[in-house]
This record gives sequence, structure tokens and C-alpha cells, in this order.
Amino acid sequence: CFILTGGNLTINKRSKQLLNHYMEQMKNWFLRILLLLSVFISSDILAQEIDNGTFVLRDNWAIQSSADLKDGGTAIFQAGYSANDWYSATVPTTVLATLVANKVYADPYYGNNYFELPGVRGWNIPEGNPFESSWWCRTEFELPANFTGKHIRLKFHSVNYCANLSINGQKVADSRQMEGAYRLYAFFISQFRKAGEKNSMALEIFPPKLYDLTISWVDWCNFPGIIKRDLKSENNFG
Repeated sequence: CFILTGGNLTINKRSKQLLNHYMEQMKNWFLRILLLLSVFISSDILAQEIDNGTFVLRDNWAIQSSADLKDGGTAIFQAGYSANDWYSATVPTTVLATLVANKVYADPYYGNNYFELPGVRGWNIPEGNPFESSWWCRTEFELPANFTGKHIRLKFHSVNYCANLSINGQKVADSRQMEGAYRLYAFFISQFRKAGEKNSMALEIFPPKLYDLTISWVDWCNFPGIIKRDLKSENNFG
């Protein structure tokens, strides 16, 4: 509980622990909301290991903006592609979270750092905003030899907003098939796998456009200046 003594507000030890706990929870929720500003990719993973026939891909990811790449998708899709100058990542993540982790941007929780991020100040969006271009996300992994002859399904829990997906240089899905924030995706990739060898997976992820049905859009909220309706004529309540 909070204790008022001599006109000064003090906090006992237990209350301080609870307050720190709640502040940490608020920080975590704020981070989740903040990270929706950028591209979100998540797959059905908790660790880089095999468990009950599930091969999980949490680590060894790298991301890079298409605006900073000279190589085309044909090269990026291939196993052995050099991504040394890309940003290392662990998924689930976002572009913003990865850039903060790689010290491109300062901690958004400190001071006014959040407001210095590109595009946050709507009146001061920089030319070449890094969050307006597509971003490449790729990883390579060894598929166990005992996966030969098995039906293999690749599962994602979300991609924001749409993506082209390739396994070992072969297209699995394009941005029309893999579209929509927080949708579940599952693709059978048996014909693309290389059991007992190194495999590559790459996605080119595109951010949402103005009228896409993304995280920040709801059909019942008509934003002023975008949609104008005569409510009297549409909703005749007598």
C-alpha cells in the first residue's frame, strides 16, 4: 500500500516491488504497441530445435531494406547468399525492434527518442523513410536427413502486411497469397525441401498501404477527411 507520512508520499518495500512489476508490464505492452509501426514477422517458433517432428526457426535470421540492396530476389533466395552486411534478428520481431537491437536507433523508451524515429512526427516524414520500402528477411537451416519422404508444412503466425515467400530459390507464395496482418499461414513445402542439406528461406515483406485492412484499420471507424457519409440518409431511424 501507499503510505502518507508527514505530508510526503512514501512506498513500502512490497508496494515498490508491485509498482516495479506493473511498470515492467506496462513497458512490455507499450513495446508491443510501438512495434506495430513497422513490419511484423512471426512464425510458429519458440527455439531452434526439433521437438515432436517440429523444426523450429527462431535464430539465425537477417533483415535488410530493399532500398539498400543491389541484388535482386533471384540471388537473395539462394542458399549461400552472403548477408554479412544485413541486420541480425531473432523472430518474432519487427523491423523497428531489430534496428533498435542493432543500435541503428536509440532506445525508444528513453527521453524523446521515440519521437525522433522516422515517420512518428507526421509533419516531418523524411524522404526515403526506411519503413515505407519492403524489407527482406532470410535464414538458412540444416534440415535433418530423416525428413526425406515426409510431408512438410511451414507455418507462420503472422506477417504484416504481405510477403513473397521462397524456399531454396523456388516461389512458395506471393504477396496475393500471403496477405493480411495476423493471419495464420501454412504452406506445404515438401517439393522444395533438401533433406540432409542446407536450406534457405527468404521473404520480401511489404508494409501496408493506406486502405489495406491492417492492424490500425477498422471498418466501423470512418476517419474524417477519408470517408464522408450522410448518416441521416444511411441510418433512417424515423
